[in-house]
Amino acid sequence: MDSTAVVAALGLLTTLAAAGVTAYLQRSSQRESRVFEARVTGYAALAAALYEYERATYNRVKARLEQRSDTERDTYRQEAWASNAKARAAIGVVALLSTSPNLHAQFDDVRSSIGDLKSAPNEQDLSKSHESILRALEAALFKARQELLPARGRGHRR
Repeated sequence: MDSTAVVAALGLLTTLAAAGVTAYLQRSSQRESRVFEARVTGYAALAAALYEYERATYNRVKARLEQRSDTERDTYRQEAWASNAKARAAIGVVALLSTSPNLHAQFDDVRSSIGDLKSAPNEQDLSKSHESILRALEAALFKARQELLPARGRGHRR
């Protein structure tokens, strides 16, 4: 067998292998990028939904404590109910996307605490609970942000 043919065959095989490896790495990188974008979008939607649910529930309780009309209170109740549904759906998305085994549970605890606002007996307790919920939400968002940071030593860029 001619040495030229062997060199040509090796060159062809090397080129094909390099093209295959390059294509695999590009697909892997694109997938990682899409997952990262989905996580950011999911966490942002969840944060917005929880803040909205907290605002709607706070307004609902405030209307009760101020003894506003049933019609006005019913509007706030419906708004809080719809916001709760959006928050629950967003928590489900985070449960699918998160690599943390309990991040969605931490967000669900915040959602549950928001629902507990409706039993506040006075504005002082409502305000205290409101502040506590915001701190718990900030802690959950901090944990989500940590999940988004690149792992050290894996060659990811910041």
